[in-house]
Amino acid sequence: MTTLKNWIMLSLFSVNVSTCGAEDFDYTSNFQSFDTSDTSTLTTLTITKVKKPWYAWRGLVVGKMKKSFPEYSAAKGLTNKYYTFTIDHHYFGGIYFWKSEQDSKNWFNQVWFDRTEKKYGIQGIVLSFQIQSINTISLPQKNEGNYCAVLSYSKFSSNDFNENTKGLFQIIELRDSNQKAYYLTLWENIKIASSFFNSKAFDNEYYEVPLILNNGK
Repeated sequence: MTTLKNWIMLSLFSVNVSTCGAEDFDYTSNFQSFDTSDTSTLTTLTITKVKKPWYAWRGLVVGKMKKSFPEYSAAKGLTNKYYTFTIDHHYFGGIYFWKSEQDSKNWFNQVWFDRTEKKYGIQGIVLSFQIQSINTISLPQKNEGNYCAVLSYSKFSSNDFNENTKGLFQIIELRDSNQKAYYLTLWENIKIASSFFNSKAFDNEYYEVPLILNNGK
């Protein structure tokens, strides 16, 4: 009976985690470099956290994330997405780069909140920021890996980072609705990110990034 119950739960999760499951989508072809020459084309960044069912292991979730590429490739105004897990694996979600705040609001509307609550028992969390600048030092060579994104809440300067910082791909300066400053950084892996931040008194939130989608919009 327990085995049957788990199978039913996994089947439901497989349906619910993605509304678009094209098996033949070539997600590797969508990996392109960011155009950071004009940051006005990227105005809004959102971070989402959705409660992960206890029975859904990481590999299953990543597989469903891949299947959602066509859905997010078609999202109006979405230029890039980092697929994420919180470091404790209690939540999955993403880091989204939008051309406008309105595009973000159109996607994360009340229907989205109601749907996540119905599927996972609790409403999804959406954090929204204004992008101030993006400094791309280099980019991962593959869109699938064990990357790490770090949201830093503490006050510090971009001078704390430099282009020679080992394993650092991107530095994104953000502001919230109260104009409080944040930094989001993308790293080669969590070990390198942790080693960097452990030597500094920053207040950070870590995210695993198994996949990166670039829409090339």
